[in-house]
Amino acid sequence: MMTMSDQVTSKDVPRPPFESVDAGRFATPSLYRRWNEDLAARYDVDRYLAEIGWPFRLLEKSRYAFLRRLIARLGADRMLDAGCGSGVLLDGLPAGVAGTGMDFSATNLARCRRRLPSLGLLQADLQRLPVRDARWPLIVCTEVIEHLPRPEQALREMARALKPEGHLLITIPNESLIRRAKGFLRRMPGGLGRFGLESGGPNREDHNLWHLHDFTAASFEALLEPWFEIRHRYGLPLTMLPVRWIYVVRKKESVDG
Repeated sequence: MMTMSDQVTSKDVPRPPFESVDAGRFATPSLYRRWNEDLAARYDVDRYLAEIGWPFRLLEKSRYAFLRRLIARLGADRMLDAGCGSGVLLDGLPAGVAGTGMDFSATNLARCRRRLPSLGLLQADLQRLPVRDARWPLIVCTEVIEHLPRPEQALREMARALKPEGHLLITIPNESLIRRAKGFLRRMPGGLGRFGLESGGPNREDHNLWHLHDFTAASFEALLEPWFEIRHRYGLPLTMLPVRWIYVVRKKESVDG
């Protein structure tokens, strides 16, 4: 079993095959913790869903609904929501699935506690999970990995925490397509404000300032490869118009833990 003192270091993981956006500025864990709490304080997913334009609200609600269908299909009796935020996904899990929420932010966990008072919660850094090896049959990580200074370490940790042949459901934004869509919307009457995307914090147009990495499907799949085999890749709202990529991946038999 891996102890906290044995946690993965940068020399244990492959060179990132993706574009990083100044992720190296977090020289100490405390700097990242402060940045993460600032993000959580300014980004409230419930307010975001209330304020965003209807096409994007529909997209986000469809992401949660699609993830719940995948959770039901995989048939795990327990799951960890890694980066649970305010608990939107956990609020409405399929029958027979016991969820646990994990987040690095005390602000997010307080929101989650208000939403789901009896839910089991864990405050932890996804890059240094304080859980034993082979603990979970299923981990869900949605729209989280791009916010982490060391996403490759988080993937390694999630693989360690999964049971043999356990599954990870993980989603990422398709930033290149999102940027093109915003460019198109800017040219429409009313611009981005018409869709609730005017500038003003992570709830708005400049949310990408909070994304430390800009993944393509190819670069993200290369990042997954050391620990996971891809079972399915879905695009939302459509495969041909993937604003969000959703991956169902399984822990490789060769991975320890």
